[in-house]
Amino acid sequence: MTTTETRFREEVRSWLADALPADWGRGRAPSASLAGRIAEGKAWQRAVHRAGFGGLGLPVEFGGRPASATERLLFAEECAAARAPEPADIFGQLILAPTLMQLGTAEQKARFLPPVIAGDMMWCETFSEPDNGSDMANIQCRADVEGDELVVTGRKRWNSLAQFATWTMLLCRTGAPDSRGRGITFALVDLSSPGIRIEPMPMLTGDARENEVFFDRVRVPLENVLGEVDDGWRVAMAAMTTQRAIGTAELVPRLAVVVEDLVALAGRTGVGGRPAIEDPLVRDGIARCAVDVAALRRNGQQAMAASALGRPPGPEVSIAKLHWSESEQRMHRLAVEMLGLRGLLVRDDETAVDDGYWAHYWLWTHALTIHSGTSEIQRNIIAERVLGLPRNR
Repeated sequence: MTTTETRFREEVRSWLADALPADWGRGRAPSASLAGRIAEGKAWQRAVHRAGFGGLGLPVEFGGRPASATERLLFAEECAAARAPEPADIFGQLILAPTLMQLGTAEQKARFLPPVIAGDMMWCETFSEPDNGSDMANIQCRADVEGDELVVTGRKRWNSLAQFATWTMLLCRTGAPDSRGRGITFALVDLSSPGIRIEPMPMLTGDARENEVFFDRVRVPLENVLGEVDDGWRVAMAAMTTQRAIGTAELVPRLAVVVEDLVALAGRTGVGGRPAIEDPLVRDGIARCAVDVAALRRNGQQAMAASALGRPPGPEVSIAKLHWSESEQRMHRLAVEMLGLRGLLVRDDETAVDDGYWAHYWLWTHALTIHSGTSEIQRNIIAERVLGLPRNR
């Protein structure tokens, strides 16, 4: 680590010590409700920006701050160690901002990047549809060009946090119905536009994190198209690979904290009066989780380094997404298994361990292996584009 990077870590650590409540992460838990967690995340984003840590690696002219890939990871590590809230606008910061920097016009960057960096906007994705799942090339949400506008009609599903978002990244069909990836357009849509209806979808956790979004002749200015009309497939692939590469790298520090919590949990709980840490199978499970984190950290560092050198992420980022999502699911399942029947108690049960955190997030992790391309899709990509195996279809 360079002297500059060491000073940056110390700066972040000092600020976090002052910015977070004294009991945060030591008895004070994030809000139990989804709406409460989003409110905390919004407030935290604005605090990060006010402190000068918003938009690390993005141009100063848009409100960002020059930072190396290592410094971005250091910031993520310190926030995770302090158990700082997660930012609410993960889609804007993680997907839209780097995609705009890569493919946006000067006008689009000037319009959207400052409020994203400042935490004044909240974004979601409207990619998936009821009849195509992870097959984005088969979307049928229709958009026709009328004058200087797109007119959008269709239905989207599995749109995370759409009920809290102000804008969405939309994939729509502008080509012929069977044009696959050649006829898709990537548009930025104001969710307050007439003709948009959002219906939350309750999940196993009790949260309505996912949504269905309906578009009924919604008018979108052509100036909001990212890339060109019918060129949305290229934009979407850039957005998704960036999400899987950089997103995984910056998530790893929080997974490392989960491993620390697993060790602590195993030392203070168990079945039949025996601490779980005495069980060799539990120790083996925790060790595997620690190895997962070490491997993910190494892969994430390589992805961030490649990005810093201007090399776009390749299909190998599917390995990171597959490994991360299944590792997090294993971690929380291990905790539930350690707790026995008590591990199934959720937040509305006063006898639940850690206020039902482990059961809640174990249920939530089942969505992670579906989001951003299912595990099955990622395995196909790895087989065909990384290992060079023949297509099975």
